[in-house]
Amino acid sequence: MLRKTADDFLNRVALTDACLLFTPSIIALTAVLASASRAGLNIESYLLECLSLKDSRETMAHLLDGMKRLKILVSKYEFARPEDVALIEKKLEKCHSSEISSLVNTKKRKGYEDDDYISKKPKMEEEWSDDDLVDSL
Repeated sequence: MLRKTADDFLNRVALTDACLLFTPSIIALTAVLASASRAGLNIESYLLECLSLKDSRETMAHLLDGMKRLKILVSKYEFARPEDVALIEKKLEKCHSSEISSLVNTKKRKGYEDDDYISKKPKMEEEWSDDDLVDSL
């Protein structure tokens, strides 16, 4: 019964940076609570029992505050306007055009060899003889 609206909420969360700001458990609980409130159900007492937060009012208040902030963040998210989307799509088409990709392919280099730059020069191995060892002692 709550699944559809919870999924809708999670899809809206995915469009924001909420995944960077809130833990997955807070996001999931908020989705369930938002869905339940839309259906007219009050499941806060259920959360108190399941999460064993009856004795810890401070933890419950912290949890509810985080969920409230997440719900506000998601509700204030505005979808992109169709004009803006069309403009971005035009820019993407330019990026993916065959003319530009052919220019990029001809200019690809194999590294720094074309610039006569070598990051590490091979060490010259020196030959040591037994006489060199004796001289150094």
